[in-house]
Amino acid sequence: MPPQQTNEIIDQYANYLKNEGYVLSMGANSISLLHAPSSYYNHLKEIDFGFPAWARLNKAYIEANEYAEFMSSLQVRVMERLPRVVGRGMRPTDERVYRSQRGAMLANTYTKYRPACTSEFVMPAILQDYLDRLFPDAQEQKTVVEFAADIVQNPELRPQWSLLLTGDQGSGKSSLVSLIRTALDERYVWSGNSYTPVFEKFSEVLPDNLVICFDDAPSHQDTYEKLKRAITCAEVEVEIKGQQNRVEREVYARIMICSNNPRPLRLERGDRRFYCPAPCKHRTDADETAQFFEQFLIWKEQNREAIYQWLASVDLKDFVRGSCKKTATHTSMVDMSASVLDDAVASFIEDKSGMAFHPKELYAHLRDQGIPTSAVDLIKSSVAKAGYETKRRNIDGIKGQIYIFARAGFKRSGPLTENEIESIFKAHHQSF
Repeated sequence: MPPQQTNEIIDQYANYLKNEGYVLSMGANSISLLHAPSSYYNHLKEIDFGFPAWARLNKAYIEANEYAEFMSSLQVRVMERLPRVVGRGMRPTDERVYRSQRGAMLANTYTKYRPACTSEFVMPAILQDYLDRLFPDAQEQKTVVEFAADIVQNPELRPQWSLLLTGDQGSGKSSLVSLIRTALDERYVWSGNSYTPVFEKFSEVLPDNLVICFDDAPSHQDTYEKLKRAITCAEVEVEIKGQQNRVEREVYARIMICSNNPRPLRLERGDRRFYCPAPCKHRTDADETAQFFEQFLIWKEQNREAIYQWLASVDLKDFVRGSCKKTATHTSMVDMSASVLDDAVASFIEDKSGMAFHPKELYAHLRDQGIPTSAVDLIKSSVAKAGYETKRRNIDGIKGQIYIFARAGFKRSGPLTENEIESIFKAHHQSF
């Protein structure tokens, strides 16, 4: 067989492997064949073992007396033609291999879903009924649908805010995530009832998905701050099993929260990271809602392509990724969050019986109540409502002046009592 014909067969076979998503993973200690769409690794022998079936299917004929020699060099010659990477990552583009923001060549695990759409999309009555049930306010419905559609249409353009859905148990809040999952061909969506797997050190949940949904996950004092960072971060550090070095992975995941709790998070007054539609309610009662969703789920399973087509056809000219509008529900959540803080501060100050105190004492009390202490201005406001203010004072045993909280309304501060000094001194030198 002429060398040119042999090279053509090898080129065609290598192109077939590339089109299937295979790349060479150049590990520190070994080289392997990585199937990027599934993230599965194969032995290099798979190049040899897979050739006969491909050759029969594509009528690539090798002379019998040349076959042994051909196969002896096939693996190396195909390897020369395959893309080489040092790892894998998820970037929602058509690139099979891409250069990371830090310069590393990575295999792209993302595969876009492109179902065949045979006709122009017409909104089904049952789908519109579903949306009207969950989001009766037209503007809120529009924003929620745009948020979902942007995941399908522009997965690489990440909004800087997330969706927070509350309402009656069984009203269908989490079904929106199910529709998005269907439109993504059942991939790139993580859902769980705990924040822990996402926020664990070196977790790959954020960089490996397009949607992260926390479904009735109990929040803690640091959950709000962790969510804010997760919503806006461009990269996270992950630790790959079997590798010593940690690597940076790009993040494209949108975050959604579904909760039966009317205030699942304690939102700061200046918060602009969470869009909160009106709570989802049963149109009549839980039984009527359940009957509707029995029919809706049947329709959903039979119309997967229509769900994709729906989100792919939404007009996004008004969609803003940089920020979201505050809703009446958002304001209510902030007020509930603020009242919890006010109550906790007032209770602490009442127990102080007029004594001055170190800020660390108050912060420790708030953390014990599960209230975040990052919003310093909000805490100062609550302290002021309780009749206290910040003052600089000299404290025996502490070098220089320090800030303390003391009763407001006195032009000149009187001497501190021995109990106040002892308490402030102890808090100043203690880690809470």
